[in-house]
Amino acid sequence: MKPENLNFILGLTTLASVAVTVYNSLKRPQEISATKDAVFDERLKSVTDIVINLRDNHLHTLDQKFDKHVSDNQAYVEKDIAWKARMEALLENINKK
Repeated sequence: MKPENLNFILGLTTLASVAVTVYNSLKRPQEISATKDAVFDERLKSVTDIVINLRDNHLHTLDQKFDKHVSDNQAYVEKDIAWKARMEALLENINKK
């Protein structure tokens, strides 16, 4: 082998090594970035699901409390009407006498 051929092979090997190093340095951050993006998306979806669940539970609790409040008010109004009717009847009986 001639020294020129050996220098040419060493030059090509060095050039190929630099090209592979540059490719890996560009490819590796993209893979890391894609992995981080996937993890972020998964966590964001998890947090979104938790927030939706909390919202639904809160609305359900408010709905139950509202239904109880309406029911209690209806019962109070019915008792109040019955009491007023009784008072009216008693007053009419007193006025008749």
